[in-house]
Amino acid sequence: MRVLIVLGWFASAVVVVVSTARQSAQIDDLVGEPRSRRDEARQTAVNRLLRTALQPASAGIPEHYELRLFLPDDDGTLVPEYERTPSVVWNPGRGAVGMAWTTNGMVVAEGDAVRDATYNLTSEEQERFSHLEVVAANPVQNARGRAIGVLAASSKRDDGYFRRPAGQLDLVALSEVVARILIDIARVERD
Repeated sequence: MRVLIVLGWFASAVVVVVSTARQSAQIDDLVGEPRSRRDEARQTAVNRLLRTALQPASAGIPEHYELRLFLPDDDGTLVPEYERTPSVVWNPGRGAVGMAWTTNGMVVAEGDAVRDATYNLTSEEQERFSHLEVVAANPVQNARGRAIGVLAASSKRDDGYFRRPAGQLDLVALSEVVARILIDIARVERD
């Protein structure tokens, strides 16, 4: 008698498991496509928002500056993101971008410091960036102050903009906007 009860219970359990699996598959079929579309729409929105935010005029930064966002990859290398033509990658502690990441603070390199060994540039990097006169780099931070990326502004012309507190504040404010886009919309990081 106990064997029949155990077998009956086991058969019931199998029916419940199979039914649950079937229901889960049906729910995935119903929700999967809308979720995928929602994720694609979110990524499109992030790309558009960041491309707009990274236009100097939208941040009150003179238009001769180029703005770039760098995010760490799995190895910790800072890789340019959300740009049509990828630029150079930076290791922590190298260049103004890598130094801003390492120190979790703003770095403004001007004149020779942009293109010499001041910020640990290799001779190849010194040659590559010999045309630049200024690079300002600021960490993009979450609400706890942890760096999640670096925002950099560079130009062939140094107008002294980032020497002034107002210019530095513009870069900090833009870094905060970018952080909110990355955290709240792209969901690449948490606060």
